[in-house]
Amino acid sequence: MAEERDTGGVSSSEIESFITNSRLPELAGADDTIRFGVRVAKLINLRLAQRETGDFSAFILDQSLANQSPTKFDLKEFPLLANGADAVSGKLWLTSCTLRTSHELVLTWTDQASLFQTIRHADLSEKPTMIVDWRPSTPVVLFYRKGIKNQEDVVEVSLEDGPMSEHELEKALNLFYHRCLRTPALAAEGHAKKIWRKSDKGIPDPRPEEAIQGRLMDGLRVAFVKYNFRAETFTDDGRADIEIWRYSNSEGQKARVTDWILELKALADKTTTGSSVSDSKCREAIRSGLEQAVAYKQRLNAGRAALCCYDMRREDIGHEKCFTEIAESAATAEVPLWRWFLFRGTADSRKDQDYLNRAGG
Repeated sequence: MAEERDTGGVSSSEIESFITNSRLPELAGADDTIRFGVRVAKLINLRLAQRETGDFSAFILDQSLANQSPTKFDLKEFPLLANGADAVSGKLWLTSCTLRTSHELVLTWTDQASLFQTIRHADLSEKPTMIVDWRPSTPVVLFYRKGIKNQEDVVEVSLEDGPMSEHELEKALNLFYHRCLRTPALAAEGHAKKIWRKSDKGIPDPRPEEAIQGRLMDGLRVAFVKYNFRAETFTDDGRADIEIWRYSNSEGQKARVTDWILELKALADKTTTGSSVSDSKCREAIRSGLEQAVAYKQRLNAGRAALCCYDMRREDIGHEKCFTEIAESAATAEVPLWRWFLFRGTADSRKDQDYLNRAGG
C-alpha cells in the first residue's frame, strides 16, 4: 500500500518484535458483529474437537438482552460457554460478542423451518445470527450479519484446515466487493472510514486503500476463522498490506505458515482535492503493486501473493487493459491479478447489470 513511514528513530525490526511479543488482541479494531462471528466459529471448532453431532444451532448477538434480567424470554445462563465444554446443538443461544455472557433461549422448535419461525416470532430476525447445520460430515456455518430477515445476505464460514486455495480466496474477495464496495452507498454503509469524498465527481476520501483494507480484514476474518489476518506486516522492503497465516503442526511442532500476501491498490483519476491524476501514474501504481506483492511474498516466505486493484476511475477499462503491461510478469511470478470496478453511483451500477434486457430475456 504505502512505502516505509518515518518511525521516529525506532527501527522496523524493533516495532515488529514488539508487535510479535506483546500478543496484541487478534480482533483489535473489529466491530462487535465481527467479534461475535469469529468467537462463535471458534466455539464450533471446539465442539467439533469434542465430536459433537446434532441437527441445528442458532447463535444471536444482542448485548442488551444478554445482560438484562430474563423478563421477556425464558433464559438459562451459560457463563462458560466460550470454553467449549457445553453441547450447543439443538439449542438457540443469545450471547454477547465475546460469548462471555451467554444464555440458552428455552424456546420450542423441531426443524429448520420452525427454528427460523421461532427467531422471527421472538422479534430477533434483525439481530446478527449464526446458524449451524450439524448434519453434514463437516458442519455448515451460515452467518447472517444483518439477521435472518434477509436470508440472501449470508456468508458461509469456512471450517476447513490446510492452505487457503486461490479459488476460495477470490470467491471471498468477490463477495466482499459486491456487498461492501460496488456502489458508494455500500462503501459508506455502517462504517466510519469512507472511501469516497464526492463519488459523483470521482473524488476519493484520503487514503482509500486503508479504508478498504480495514473492511476487507473484517470480512475475511469471518469467512476464514481458522486463519489469522495481519495488516501492515513489516519487511525490509516495506509493509505488506494483508498477511494471511495459520498454524500448522509438522512432526509434532507448531509452525507459523503464511499462505497469502495481498497487496491492495486503489486506482483513482482524481486526488482528494479534485486534481487530475494521469493515466501513467495509475499504470505505475499497478506495476509497483506487483513488485511489492512479489517482494513481500519472498520476504515473508509466503506460499502465494496476489495484487488486488480497486478501480475508482471514471471509465471501466476492463481487466485485460488494466493489467496489459504487467500480465506476463505476473504470470511468471505466479501472482493472480484481481480487479474490481467501483461505481460512482447506483444508476451506473444498475445500467451495468442490464436489468431490463435480462428481465426481457
